[in-house]
Amino acid sequence: MLKLDFNERCEGTPYWATEVISTLDLSSLWRYPDRQPLEQKIASRFGIDAAQVLATNGGDEGIDLVLRLARRERRNMLLPLPAFSMYRVTAARNDVPVITVDGLPDRRIDINAITKPLQATGQLLALTSPNNPTGEVLAREKVRQLLLQARAFGNPVLMDEAYAEFSGESVLDLLAEFDNLIVLRSFSKAFGLAGLRVGCLIANEKLIARLRALAPPFNLSTPSLVLAQAACSSSAQAEMQSYCRAVSESRDALRAELLALGITVLPSGGNFLLLQLAPARAELVASFLARQGISVRRFTEAELIGCLRITIPVDASRLKQQLVTALQPDLLCLDMDGVLVDTRASYDACVQQTVVALGDREPSLTELQALRNSGGFNDDWALSQALLKQQNINTDYDRVVSVFQALYLGSKGTPGLCQRETAIASADTRAVFSRFTYAIVTGRPRPEAENGVTLCNLQPNKIVSRDDVSALKPNPEGILACKAALSRSGRVWMVGDSVDDIRAAIDAGAVAIGIGRGNADALRAAGADTVLDSINELESLL
Repeated sequence: MLKLDFNERCEGTPYWATEVISTLDLSSLWRYPDRQPLEQKIASRFGIDAAQVLATNGGDEGIDLVLRLARRERRNMLLPLPAFSMYRVTAARNDVPVITVDGLPDRRIDINAITKPLQATGQLLALTSPNNPTGEVLAREKVRQLLLQARAFGNPVLMDEAYAEFSGESVLDLLAEFDNLIVLRSFSKAFGLAGLRVGCLIANEKLIARLRALAPPFNLSTPSLVLAQAACSSSAQAEMQSYCRAVSESRDALRAELLALGITVLPSGGNFLLLQLAPARAELVASFLARQGISVRRFTEAELIGCLRITIPVDASRLKQQLVTALQPDLLCLDMDGVLVDTRASYDACVQQTVVALGDREPSLTELQALRNSGGFNDDWALSQALLKQQNINTDYDRVVSVFQALYLGSKGTPGLCQRETAIASADTRAVFSRFTYAIVTGRPRPEAENGVTLCNLQPNKIVSRDDVSALKPNPEGILACKAALSRSGRVWMVGDSVDDIRAAIDAGAVAIGIGRGNADALRAAGADTVLDSINELESLL
């Protein structure tokens, strides 16, 4: 599993921490922990006084303490969007009113829009730089202007710098100038100690004293304090800086590749990237990556719909390979019935009429769909036979085929139901196909598959019919044959309307795209990475 959804140091615990853990002295666990030695280490690291530092149980406790103080001082929280979700969660928990400021269209923080609401007493401005989830690094001069405006009205400013080690940018040096500045730092990200829950708040002595009065006296465990102190050593600092440089290089290289694919990705100063996609495309990418053992963060907040945040590992080769597969296929495999051709008045009607001819009653379309959703019925002849069996009628398969084909193709001057078929794919969608190598993978006999291609005015690179394989879908044989013959990189998408199509796609290692037609839940349950209402929506994924 490649866990890239919480911005942790996904490579694991750093070597220096492992060495400290192996020699950890547990003989003093009977004593209550003392955070002062850690606060002194942090103060030495940043060249400030220990009285300016409050060690916290992760950055989350730091946010909680600041908001508890805001509630006590009857302040609102002024929160520019997009923002780290814990700010609104913690504000609600502490009954602190939140004034949100919408971001710019490209999801950068609208610094200018913050100015007016900040020019009133009783505000707490919460900023994050690099911002989570966008990675935006706020311009230093803009932050300084906000600090000046906030100070004029007696308002504090919380600057969340949980990712500052990756950007190399910080406003800690402004503490000497601004007594209304609170800086939050974390040991969770660059140092890889998220499981220990250690962070800190840094501000002037009087402000820290007010925050310290709200903090539990023993908020950090002894092992956490020992490991965090070790993180302040020169060797751990050097390792951390080397790690941050490697992640930043990997991040920037991946962003360049994504931009070359036409993906909108903001510049990032953190250990993550934010991809801005159409909602269905975001669902597809996140689902496909999850099937490959890669978890990423998909957002549901209104201001972040369609966005994926991906933590960047030092070695992003596996991530890049699977991302590109989900974003830009080199082969499209398309089912025919229900995807390219509307067969409700042809094949579905043939199933119903065959069962009527050989059985007791006509099955409903709901019964047809339920049986198809059970899997293994990519063959409408077998489907008809199974429906007859549900009526306790055992009919020879060849007899079913004979009746079915007479209805579909017609006989003795009677027109076949095949003439009722209509093409679904629009001219615009056919133009999309033409930009790709694409194949038809269908359970139709070859003559009927070729008729469908003619009806839809298509020119596929390959047709795989039931006559070309030893087993129909959900067996992936047809998709794998196309993949072997036509795909240069193995980046294959399969588009189908049945659970068998989806299962075949998954077994072939392809992106699985469902065409819903009222059957979206069954397709998603079968593993579809996303479900569209119609093939004519496919371009939204490309």
